[in-house]
Amino acid sequence: ISVKTSNILHPPLFRLIAQIHDELLFEVEDSQIPEFSALVKRRMESLQQAKGLKEQLKVPLKVILATGKSWGCMIEFQEM
Repeated sequence: ISVKTSNILHPPLFRLIAQIHDELLFEVEDSQIPEFSALVKRRMESLQQAKGLKEQLKVPLKVILATGKSWGCMIEFQEM
C-alpha cells in the first residue's frame, strides 16, 4: 500500500505494525485517525481497478476500519 508515499500526512504520524492475512494493523496518532483512515480506505478499495492486474476484479473490495487503544479493544470506525 502506497500510504507512506502520500503527501497528505506530513510528517507521517503512523506506522505499520503488522499484516495478518488480509488485515493491516497501523499505529496512528489520534489526531490523524480520520484523515489516515480515509486515505487507507480509498487506496485499498481502489485496488479493484489496479492497472497491474491481468483481469479486473469482479467483486468489490470492501474495507472495514476499526480503531482502539489496543488490538483487543477495537471498534468499527465510523467515517464522518
